Amino acid sequence: MEEIDPGRYVLPALLTLLILGAFLIIVTNGGGDPPGALDRPARSSTTPKSRTSTAPAPAPAPAAAVTPGKRFVKVQPGDTPTSIADRAGISANRLLELNPSVEPDALKPGQTLKLAP
Repeated sequence: MEEIDPGRYVLPALLTLLILGAFLIIVTNGGGDPPGALDRPARSSTTPKSRTSTAPAPAPAPAAAVTPGKRFVKVQPGDTPTSIADRAGISANRLLELNPSVEPDALKPGQTLKLAP
């Protein structure tokens, strides 16, 4: 009977494991993209790379502060009960108590809210 050489099977088995391991790494990493690859724009081979930087969008202008002692305020675009209450110096809960018919998630620009009884 012929004697089996264990060394003859070790190298192919190790190569198979190495290939399978590399395949699993590629598959679990979303197709082999290196970490952070999605954080930067892809390079185009037809368009030269531009060195211009993009400036961040300007911040929206802050809403006007509510004058102390004012009894009413008009809702501005982007206002929330909390932002209005902060400008008026009252709590959002108090603002909603003073305006029981107001839906807090459905404020409309131009809507008038009561700030004091």
